[in-house]
Amino acid sequence: MFRALMMIAVLAACGIETARAQTVRTIPLTAFVDSLGINVHINYKDGAYADAAQVAADLRYLGLVQVRQGMPVSWGTVRLDDFAVLARQGTRFDMILRWQDIENGFYRTFLHDLVRTSPGSLEAVEGFNEIQNWPVTYGGQTGPAAAHTAMQAVYAALRADPVLKSIPVYDMTGAPPVARIARRADFANAHPYPHNGRQPCGAIDHGFEENYVQPAPVPRVITEIGNFTLPAGWPSNKSWWHGYTMLGIDEATQAKSVIAAYFCGARAGVARTYVYELLDEKPDPNNSKPEMRFGVFRFDHSPKPAATAIRNLVFLLNQARNRAGSAAISRDLISGAPTVRSLLLRKASGGLILALWNDVDFWSYGGALNAAPVSVTVRFSRPLAVDIFDPLAGTAAIGHRNAALAVDVPVPDHPILIELLP
Repeated sequence: MFRALMMIAVLAACGIETARAQTVRTIPLTAFVDSLGINVHINYKDGAYADAAQVAADLRYLGLVQVRQGMPVSWGTVRLDDFAVLARQGTRFDMILRWQDIENGFYRTFLHDLVRTSPGSLEAVEGFNEIQNWPVTYGGQTGPAAAHTAMQAVYAALRADPVLKSIPVYDMTGAPPVARIARRADFANAHPYPHNGRQPCGAIDHGFEENYVQPAPVPRVITEIGNFTLPAGWPSNKSWWHGYTMLGIDEATQAKSVIAAYFCGARAGVARTYVYELLDEKPDPNNSKPEMRFGVFRFDHSPKPAATAIRNLVFLLNQARNRAGSAAISRDLISGAPTVRSLLLRKASGGLILALWNDVDFWSYGGALNAAPVSVTVRFSRPLAVDIFDPLAGTAAIGHRNAALAVDVPVPDHPILIELLP
């Protein structure tokens, strides 16, 4: 598992130069699907997460298996059975450490029990969450120095543990910048929330600069990214959240942002991106609690457009993975607006899926902007046909172009998929 994650994180780039003198990054399709994650809180028993079976059903709806989950405070707050319900359908956990459990060793007891009762479900162990908001106390110290010392102690203990020694460690978040994370973690970690409803690529491209001296350590993960939703036309969609002024966006724009975050993360070389979060945690009838509104499902477990878009994306990629075919890309060119971003997904058969999206603002204080699509020309080294899919629109092709050396594609402000057909 550890070697597989390390391999995914390297994400080999293929030297395809575009007409804008940019490189189209190419990664395996299977690595991209495995990079799709989401946050859950099955230890929260006073809201939407109370029923682990329903949480499992929501994850099945999405088709996701990678989840990020906090370490339980004690066995009184969550049962191993809750984890087993999810693990039985293939769910794999990134478990976030609590500093309160380091000196008493509870975290290792829990991890051992999880490995014993749900073998193969422990994907990673993550350091302390946002220590700038929740300071760490350890070894008689408080603050970043205490957090660093505690993480080194955890890392050493895990590497010496016969049961846990191969489990990857994600770094803590919110720490002062460091140049290296050796003996503290295996993966750099960031929470690049796209504030004020902006596209996520810009936040992701610079997301590791707060915590790491450049160049940021590699490999990397994003363990939180997302937007809270408010009803369209809500008169005051600006809220304070963890010291930031953030805009609530409507559900349709959240869907665009979530799908873009996955592609922006992979394009930036991030091994795994965990969207925040699965469910709106509690009711918010007055639209006044942004922390309760980050879910891709509403409190009643009905899917928002973001959940449907994730489901469509996973379905389309899994469907394409089973289609044979190959496509030549060594001389292929993309030309269009400089704001267009791209990612090329390579199937095991040699076939290719090109993701394109126009990285322009899709939200402002006045609401959704809905920029018109821009025309992009894709050129091939030999005649190819293409099928075009939009995860926000469904799973049926929204367009087809017959075999040609070049095709023109209208590219919207969110990722679309172009499957290259021999």
